[in-house]
Amino acid sequence: MALEVGIVGLPLVGKSTIFNALTCGHAETAGYGRADKPNIGVVRIPDERLKTLNQYIETKKILPATIQVIDVAGLARGASTGEGLGNKFLANIRDMDAILHVVRCFESDQVPHPDGTIDPVRDIDTVETELILADLESVSNSLDRAKRAAKSGEKDAMARAELLEKAYQKLNESRPVRELMLSPEQKKLIKSMGLLTAKKTLFVANVGEDDVHGADAKVQAARKRAESEGGVLVAVCGKLEAEIAQLPEADRTEMLQAMDLKEPALAVLARAAYHLLGLHSFLTAGP
Repeated sequence: MALEVGIVGLPLVGKSTIFNALTCGHAETAGYGRADKPNIGVVRIPDERLKTLNQYIETKKILPATIQVIDVAGLARGASTGEGLGNKFLANIRDMDAILHVVRCFESDQVPHPDGTIDPVRDIDTVETELILADLESVSNSLDRAKRAAKSGEKDAMARAELLEKAYQKLNESRPVRELMLSPEQKKLIKSMGLLTAKKTLFVANVGEDDVHGADAKVQAARKRAESEGGVLVAVCGKLEAEIAQLPEADRTEMLQAMDLKEPALAVLARAAYHLLGLHSFLTAGP
């Protein structure tokens, strides 16, 4: 089963632009462009070692690792209580392995921000609050049943009740479940619960073409906010990367050099995602 990463964020932050840049056009047509259906694409992970290896051990095909990326509708404020697409949105990301949280850091008169100003820290807090509230409702609904089941003294039931109690306390402090210190067994159990804030999160600052390296104060504030909960933030110019992704491979290097970029954002994001999730690549070669 392919690793699944869900792109989330408020409306008009550039999620679909980032999605297009990442997938380079490798999007499944079912649901593409429809607000009520998630866009699904396959991301091919860049790895220069594959070309090097093929120089010494030739193969008929070079097949890079892939990640399935799912772009769901923008998360409206109040989604946890049913605003916007509400529960449909939240249901789409419950089964994903990790979250790519896109936050807007670019100015544009043509694309007004729903709140009137660009404030990435506020936007991160808005989305995180919605996810925390959704998890709090889910955990609250499960906790009483779990406590009753734990009275039987059955080991698994007691472990579930204990973990739900820990999650409830953390969420009640308006903090994500991923901040809990858990044993390997508890991590496996919490994953089965489908809690949104238990998932690893990579924050993506969608910057303008005048700040491709993310040096702006707003980006730095967002990075500090992400790091406050052990997260990682990567700056990406979605508009520019989407344009680069459409170019023939031979022209991409020239475009990157012109914009003072060493590599496409996909490579940067892939490394950050692999590190975040503790993933490693194992290479095979031969006939």
